[in-house]
Parts: sequence; structure tokens; C-alpha cells
Amino acid sequence: MPKHEMERLDELVKERIRIPKGGVLFRLADSVEGIYGLRSGSIKMQLEDSTGHIQITGFLLPGEILGMDSLVENRHVSHAIALEDSEVCVIRLDDLDRLSAQLPILQQQFRRLMSKEINRAHQLMMTLAGLR
Repeated sequence: MPKHEMERLDELVKERIRIPKGGVLFRLADSVEGIYGLRSGSIKMQLEDSTGHIQITGFLLPGEILGMDSLVENRHVSHAIALEDSEVCVIRLDDLDRLSAQLPILQQQFRRLMSKEINRAHQLMMTLAGLR
């Protein structure tokens, strides 16, 4: 999301969370309360299986939105861990429609992110299919 749009989002969304380096924004299976816009810092997304094996699934930088992959299940499907001191703005689910109407680029960002995730999943499937 462009810097000027992030500034506008900041005006509309007052709730922010600071996460220290190594801190957890949310964990796998936590209930979803909203989505998050990364204002500063960086966050890694990771999965963990029942044996404790960790798989990093992505890295997020300022301007990116996280937590969208959990909206259908209403439970987070991964862990979000700060790689450095970071700050996010919180977009509560109840406020999402109102904010999207006031900030159309937010809808565009959601569509872009969904498309990016679908493409990433397709690439992963093709990579895994090639390992046979």
C-alpha cells in the first residue's frame, strides 16, 4: 500500500499494537479479531506441526496486510512473529466494510493479496509435483 494511503489508513484506524522483536502478534488457532496493516518492522509467518517442526511460509514488510488467510475459518492458520520491533494497525472485522468504503485502495489491496496468495499456492503445488 502506498505511503500516503497508509497515512490515510492511520487516520481512520486508531488502534495500534507494538510487537517487540521475537514477540507474537497471533498464534495458530487463535480466534480472529481483525486484520493487521504492518506499519513498521517485519514479521514472519510460520506453521508448526504436532511434532514441533516449523515451516516458514512468508515474510511481511511495512505496507502489507496480514491475517486475511484466517477470515474464513475465524481462527488463525499460522503464527505471526516479529523479526524486529514492529507496529501494526488493527482493523477490526466489524469496521472492515466501513473502512473499505472510505478507502477504496484497501479493497484493491485485498484483491491483490488474494491473487498473490492463490498464485503462491499454485507455484508451491507445481514445485511439490516436480519433486516426485
